[in-house]
Amino acid sequence: KSTDVDAPQIAGGRGDLKTVIKACCVAGFGAGANRKEPLGWEIVPGTESEDGFNCAFRPTDLNSGRHIIHITGESSQYVRLKAYFDTAADGSLVDPSPDMQAFPTWVRPNTKIDWVLIGHSRSFLLLLHDQGYTDNDNGFGGTGAALFFGEMPDRTNNPRGNTLLFRIYS
Repeated sequence: KSTDVDAPQIAGGRGDLKTVIKACCVAGFGAGANRKEPLGWEIVPGTESEDGFNCAFRPTDLNSGRHIIHITGESSQYVRLKAYFDTAADGSLVDPSPDMQAFPTWVRPNTKIDWVLIGHSRSFLLLLHDQGYTDNDNGFGGTGAALFFGEMPDRTNNPRGNTLLFRIYS
């Protein structure tokens, strides 16, 4: 979560959301007693852009469908998300979901974005809370978003699993 020691922050950079997912799913963060271990995902080789704004992630769990989420940092206010279901022999992403979904990060000057990522080796849920937004007409403080990516069990016999990319925000 964003309040953990050495946790990456969402503070207005185009690659901030990607950095949070990378830290939680691939690399881990912190040191010693404050160390948070990664969830066991990997960056799909060749997908991390030199500028650090774009990247694709997938589970390393061989029993998973190993489906891929690609994150494109469009601006400091949102990213684009797309699911892919495989890679070609050359490593390129193939068999994409029908469209890219926008996902807000709401970064404005002097805004703090809190986040919590909960997950395991096959899926994760990322929750965001923007403390800087207030609906003065109704007295609500803050706004939020949720992103889920990963496997969903069902009763079909699908050897590659069933993957869901879901995002919602208010």
